[in-house]
Amino acid sequence: MGEIWRKTMHLLRAQPILWAPVLLADLAGFLLDRLRQWTQREIIYWLVMKKTSVFGNERSLTGSIQANATKTALLAGPVLWGSYLLRICFYSIALLLIVGLLRQIYQLQGPNLSKAGSLLRGMAAKILMFSSKILLIYACFGALGALLTYPGLRFTHQLILGVNSLYFVFVLISTVFTAYLVTPFALSLLNSFATVRPSTQDIGRARVFVMAAVFFSTFLGYLLPSAYPTRFTVASLHNGSAVMIANQVVSLIVAVPYIPAFVALAVITLKEQVDGPPEGQGNLTVEPEDA
Repeated sequence: MGEIWRKTMHLLRAQPILWAPVLLADLAGFLLDRLRQWTQREIIYWLVMKKTSVFGNERSLTGSIQANATKTALLAGPVLWGSYLLRICFYSIALLLIVGLLRQIYQLQGPNLSKAGSLLRGMAAKILMFSSKILLIYACFGALGALLTYPGLRFTHQLILGVNSLYFVFVLISTVFTAYLVTPFALSLLNSFATVRPSTQDIGRARVFVMAAVFFSTFLGYLLPSAYPTRFTVASLHNGSAVMIANQVVSLIVAVPYIPAFVALAVITLKEQVDGPPEGQGNLTVEPEDA
């Protein structure tokens, strides 16, 4: 474990390009989320609001609240879950790109994102399947969370919502457990780059890195949204662009723990392909794994 961590930190210092895939995936996900919010607003605007002025574009709500909620859920729901799936796909692609970049480094080649991207050809179905499994697990935990906070279940509803931090604990446990479950799927996705199947010990090591990344990312996501506005003037936060930039900065910070975790997964996957130290690659040394 310690050797993998040292290699990961050394790689991140010697090869800054390994940071790029996750940061680009997060940026793409952030922009996708903005598009999703706009699409959902437009769906609500045109679906449940009727034009009331012949000359202007004024609209007002029509129909019953229940009918409007049903129509909105039927159309806006797939948009929401589709954006979740795409965001997971972005991170899956980032993981594969990091493995591709690291293989180039081990083969004494200059790491190149476009060359690493060419290795993704024919993997669309695998990426979609892997991302769908993660989304399904998250959906199950989301349904459990909704059940626990359902007003009809008075005890759990009052207990969880009555203590603000308790629901966060549930979210933290569910996301970390999700990481535990999906790590073998992630190593299976990377089989195309590996020469041997991952051992039980490899899976255990990988789980530690992925679960730690999810824990710290979730914890940062809980702390930063309530903390970052105090670092800007109130006037600047009234500006839409300033708010968007601040939100993107927070999103990138929350994504950072995934970078060492993905590099560690790449190190574990490519361990059998290491022949020696890559010369001219920032004096990077590659040593045998610890038992």
